[in-house]
Amino acid sequence: MRALTVIALALTALAGFASPGARASMPPPPAVRVAGPLMAIQQGLLPLDRVLPTVSRTVPGRILDVQVVGNAYRVKVLTAKGRVAYVVVDGRSGQVLRVD
Repeated sequence: MRALTVIALALTALAGFASPGARASMPPPPAVRVAGPLMAIQQGLLPLDRVLPTVSRTVPGRILDVQVVGNAYRVKVLTAKGRVAYVVVDGRSGQVLRVD
């Protein structure tokens, strides 16, 4: 009897995932931020894989966040000393404009 209950629950769960309507109405996970980088590339800005190495050479550390502000990238970096630095990079040339 218990095995039948487990099988019934498993089939019910799978039916919910197999339903195309259920999957289409689900929002993307909140951690996925696709619109910003795609919009930046559409605006003619350099892709992040060309900008981030410059940032890492300028301020070594862990990159925490990237924002697009006008035609520039604002990159939040946690340095090895535990300080937070903001690196502003021109999105068209890739040149570092300032470090805060």
